[in-house]
Amino acid sequence: MHQNKLNVVLCWHMHQPQYRCNDIYTRPWTWLHAIKDYSDMAAHIEAVPDARAVVNFSPHLMVQIEDYSRLIKRLLESGEPGGDHILDALGGLLPEGDAEKEALVRSCLRAHDVNSGSALRPMTISATWRNRRWQPAACRNRAM
Repeated sequence: MHQNKLNVVLCWHMHQPQYRCNDIYTRPWTWLHAIKDYSDMAAHIEAVPDARAVVNFSPHLMVQIEDYSRLIKRLLESGEPGGDHILDALGGLLPEGDAEKEALVRSCLRAHDVNSGSALRPMTISATWRNRRWQPAACRNRAM
């Protein structure tokens, strides 16, 4: 008996909005996806030798990943903060003032939201308000 095969090519398009405002990354999503999800996708493709996939990284996403690479290198080599509260703390630069500590906590809560499946939950008015409230005032009206 002859079975017909259906050839399938997976096409993944990776993109992230610009999360940087006034030299501060306001959302951790780009680097969180870069250190976990993008490499996980590659591992899934590699696990199936006959798999075929096209993975496209938008130019804007590549710029952000390259910027993070530069910021992390600078942080590790000179201890200079990079403008991302979580990465700075992971590099040993813990905040001293109350406002800076609060910014770090907010960043961690956003990172938790990203990894806890919040994208699958319906967005509530309070969540929208909370996220916008935590953005720097100059960035609140920008598309994120």
